[in-house]
Amino acid sequence: GINAEYGKQWYQRRVRAEVTDSSAKVAGTADISTCSVFGRGSQHIVTFDGTEYSIQGECTFVLNLDCAGRDWMVYGLFSSCGGDFNTCLTGATIYYHNSYIVLDRGWTAYHNGEALKLALKKEIRFGEISLYFDGLYLSVTLPNGLTVLYNGLHTIHITLPRHLSQTCGLCGSNDGIAANDLLSRQDGVTSSIPDFASSWKVDRLGHCSDPRARARSQQRIICGGKHRNVGAMYCQAIFSEKSVRGCENLDKTWFIDSCVEDWCVAQTLPPTYDQDAPKATECSVMAAYVKRCTLHSLAPVNEFWWRASAGCPSDHETQRYTLLESIAPWHEDYTGKRA
Repeated sequence: GINAEYGKQWYQRRVRAEVTDSSAKVAGTADISTCSVFGRGSQHIVTFDGTEYSIQGECTFVLNLDCAGRDWMVYGLFSSCGGDFNTCLTGATIYYHNSYIVLDRGWTAYHNGEALKLALKKEIRFGEISLYFDGLYLSVTLPNGLTVLYNGLHTIHITLPRHLSQTCGLCGSNDGIAANDLLSRQDGVTSSIPDFASSWKVDRLGHCSDPRARARSQQRIICGGKHRNVGAMYCQAIFSEKSVRGCENLDKTWFIDSCVEDWCVAQTLPPTYDQDAPKATECSVMAAYVKRCTLHSLAPVNEFWWRASAGCPSDHETQRYTLLESIAPWHEDYTGKRA
């Protein structure tokens, strides 16, 4: 990593209410690591090396960048989700050499500006770039092994081979050292989450709001102690031992905390199609947790099993709610029938 000892000294002075060091938790296998971005109200981020933090802010941010050769970049668009400064991820752009892929709400995709028509479990290729839709996640894979998986709403997972360790952005360094994950674009490792996030804004016209961190203690302000206890009850219940069977080695504390925060925020927001789904907030966070577990082969988690155990919408129901959030009409649905 970049000046790891310096980064470690900074890291020890972080405010634990805002950032959690999970370097001892499962962040990846020996061969692959994953960065996860999810949430509705705040962006909850788990870096490649396991650092966990939450931010808010409307802007395009660099999620992942090849800092050595500049071969690829992954941008994430964080937009308003309603309410006071509540934001969520609403799309992503993957740049590779002379090509770019845009992913938008409802699994809408574009290649170099041209809209794509996706089909279930059929690969689309553009030279060395591959796109694939499995029914719940749209994935974009580059020849170097980088894969971006988008659930069509508020969640993205980026997987990287461990040897691609010279990376930067909101997803961190991918070098196995959590202490240097908050590496800003200009000023080295910082202890300030807002400063770190702000350095990775893509804001050439200066229109973006300044990102800020939301400490967990602010949950009580959002929905009050009694109301928050209700959210905690719902979130803890959905992360039951039965639902997460096989993922016991992936710590769920951060995900439960994030679920409670998002549940509180959801009570203050106007309804949307995806929020009309049963247990929308809890199931969204749970899905991010299960996918992170599955990506690291901790357990081949069956989608039907965990959704049924947790009382979440089935994969087909999830498709329907997600498509209702699409920014563009589909000519054909994913079962092959005309919409």
